[in-house]
Amino acid sequence: MLPRFKTRREQRDGRRFYSVDSHCLPSVTTVLSATEDQAWLMAWRERIGHVEADRISAEASALGTRTHALVERQLLERFDHQQLNLLEPVEGELGGEDQDLARAFQPWLEQVEDCLLTEGTVWHVDEHGKGFAGSFDALVRWRGELFVADFKTTRKQKYRGDWGKAATQIAAYSQAIQQRYGVPVNRAVVVSVSRGRLKLDTHRFEPDELALYWEAFKTRLEAYEQGLIID
Repeated sequence: MLPRFKTRREQRDGRRFYSVDSHCLPSVTTVLSATEDQAWLMAWRERIGHVEADRISAEASALGTRTHALVERQLLERFDHQQLNLLEPVEGELGGEDQDLARAFQPWLEQVEDCLLTEGTVWHVDEHGKGFAGSFDALVRWRGELFVADFKTTRKQKYRGDWGKAATQIAAYSQAIQQRYGVPVNRAVVVSVSRGRLKLDTHRFEPDELALYWEAFKTRLEAYEQGLIID
């Protein structure tokens, strides 16, 4: 397993930042959220009501967090018992759906040949001192190649074309991993399970695709620094 870096996270006006190496860097999700048109989200909240929207969002976030923790535990049980012993207890009361979702990831997890890091925090800074930071789900060896893996739980089944934002995030993480660890990683996989059906899907992104998503993220980062929104 790769060593873990220690960083300090803080929230500013609902946005996450990381303090590291004398830099205060926006998170990858902060950059993407701040530069995308949120009109669709506001329309959804108005349609169903803010109270109900808050309830749905909080429920989905809590369920996703607990499921991620259980999936991470499964990886560490196979590859690093020392890190497993350092895990914090899963927050919140575990229910049947949490366990079912975590078990649905098992067929893919069994294909993983090695796990170099779970829930790793990395950052990327350019020659001008500008950059970003964030935490990725896992860096694994799968089918003979290194992949940054992103685990998703969804209300309904999604398809490859639905994961553009996730691929943009992972492209940023892959560059930060290379800068921090010197590990060349240029492939990504989104592993998703839909609630209800418990349908497991894997969506691979190969080097040429990830390079394009990295260029897209750099455009978003520049827009973030200028306070712009990109449709």
